[in-house]
Amino acid sequence: MILEKKVTPKDINYIVAFYNGERRHFEGSRWKIFIKAHINYLKKHQPTIGLVSFVINESFTKHDIDLIEYIEKQNLKFKYEVIIRENQGFSYGGFNQVMLKNHKDYRFSFVVEDDYVATAEFKWEMFLDKFTYYNNGKGNTAYICCLHQHNHAAICNGLISNERIGVEIELLGKSIGDKYTKGGFDNQIGFMAGFSRRKYQIDDITDVAYTIFMDGKKSFINYGDTTKPLIMIPI
Repeated sequence: MILEKKVTPKDINYIVAFYNGERRHFEGSRWKIFIKAHINYLKKHQPTIGLVSFVINESFTKHDIDLIEYIEKQNLKFKYEVIIRENQGFSYGGFNQVMLKNHKDYRFSFVVEDDYVATAEFKWEMFLDKFTYYNNGKGNTAYICCLHQHNHAAICNGLISNERIGVEIELLGKSIGDKYTKGGFDNQIGFMAGFSRRKYQIDDITDVAYTIFMDGKKSFINYGDTTKPLIMIPI
């Protein structure tokens, strides 16, 4: 994809997926900490974003309703939508559903999980420059994530070209597995796999920035060039 027209935040659909059920790192829900972090970031750094999609994967707990009511009470100035859905495909299924719905209205989708948030050093150009750099006139870039390794987006937070979605139709199939750890891992492997099979470029920002990841033991790992800006952090 050659970016002939300058991309602005208005061209981007920011999609954040929430889940209030059992989590690997947490006992109980931390929905209020997560939503506050995202709203504060968006208000301060992305007030002109095209659309924010708050996706709630049903946990069948009272926290789902609490989260919806909290969002509605914030008097947000940016354009947003709240989508409640069956937890098919976990975060990845939520991203998939929203992109298929909105891809004709926005040039890019920025997907992010609820327990990550961007820092003040985050810049859209860190992702957008990759689309032009790797294309070389061939127009084959589909997805720039925070960490791409072992042929999948290991840290999925990143920018996706919506121009590809109408062509490929299905980015992700049905959920695999019925447990958080199993289903989440298998859907992570499968996310955007259709693009890879069609030889579209999927890459990351580890040469221009870095991200902090919290593993299953709650240890923090840096991925990327730590001499460059830190752009995404776990909440």
